[in-house]
Amino acid sequence: MAPLPPPHAPEAEQSVLGALLLHPDAFDRIEFLRPEHFYTQDHKLIFGAIASLIERGKGCDTLLVAHALEAQEKLADAGGYAYLGLLAANTPSAANIRHYAEIVHEHWRLRRLIACCWQLADQAHAPGANARALAQEAEAALLEIEGPTAGITEPVLLKVAVGEAIDAREEPARVVPTGFANVDAMLSGGGMKPGQLVIVAGRSSMGKSALAAGIAEHVSRGRTVAYFSLEMSRVELALRPLVHHERLIGTDAAIAHLAQLPLVIDDAGAVTLSHVRLTCRRIRRQHGLGLIVIDYLQLMTGHGENRTQEIGSPSRGLPARRTPSPVP
Repeated sequence: MAPLPPPHAPEAEQSVLGALLLHPDAFDRIEFLRPEHFYTQDHKLIFGAIASLIERGKGCDTLLVAHALEAQEKLADAGGYAYLGLLAANTPSAANIRHYAEIVHEHWRLRRLIACCWQLADQAHAPGANARALAQEAEAALLEIEGPTAGITEPVLLKVAVGEAIDAREEPARVVPTGFANVDAMLSGGGMKPGQLVIVAGRSSMGKSALAAGIAEHVSRGRTVAYFSLEMSRVELALRPLVHHERLIGTDAAIAHLAQLPLVIDDAGAVTLSHVRLTCRRIRRQHGLGLIVIDYLQLMTGHGENRTQEIGSPSRGLPARRTPSPVP
C-alpha cells in the first residue's frame, strides 16, 4: 500500500493566491499566513512574491508577480505565466480569503504535528535518550503548533466593541469570590472572573503565598483548583491549612474537611508554561477546573533575552482573555 500524502488542501491554496492576485488589499485579512504554510513549492514561491510586493508598497497583479519571480529566476518553478493566469481566472472574489487561509494554515499544522511525532520517535530510539527531556521538548512543540492563530481576531470599530460590552454587561455576572472581602472589593465586580489574570504583588514575607493558599482553599469548596507550588513542597503547603483548621475544629475534623476539597497540588518546581497548560487540560478533562494558582510567577521558566522578558512571557500566556487585575 502506497503511503498517504501529507495533509494539504490544494484548492484552498489556489483560492488564497488567486484572491490576492485579484484583490491585493485582502492581504491584511490573512496576516498570520506565511510562505512555509503552503504545501507545494510553486505556491510557496508565488505567495512569497505576492507578500514581498505588498509589504514593499508595490502594485500586485499577475504580471507584476510574474516579473518578480522572473527576476529571481523562479518563474518556471512557480508554473510560469500560464499558471498565474489560471489562478486569477479561477477565483471569482476575495470574500472568503480568510476562511481559505485558515484551511491552509490548519493543514500546515497537521503536517508539523506529523513531523514532530516522527522526530520524537527517532529521538526516543537514540542511545541515551532522556524521557523527561523529550517529553518537555514535545510539550513545547505541541504548544507552538497549537497556538499560532489561536485568539487572532480582526480589528473592529468601536461601535462593535461597545455592542459586545453591552451584551457582557447584561449577562449574569459569573464572579468567583476569593473568600477575602477586602480583596474582592479591589477586584472589578466583587471577585475573580473566568479567563481573568489576577497578580498578587508585594515584598518578601508579606503573606502572598498564604493569601494565595487561602483563596485556593476557599474556591475549592465549590470548584476544582489547580495549585502550582514552585517554591514550597506539597507537604509544606498542606501543613498551613491543616494547622489552621486544627486550632479551630480539631485534628480529625480538619483532616476530614481538607480531604474532601478538590484542590490539586503540583510541586514540580520551576515549570514551563506548556507544563502548566497541559496539566490544567488534563485536570479539566478529569474533574473540571475553576481556578489556577501559580506560586510564584518569577520562578516559572520563560523565554527571552533578559529576566524581564523571561518573566513576562509566562504572564502573557496565562490568561484566556487578557484582563489583568493587579492586587497590591
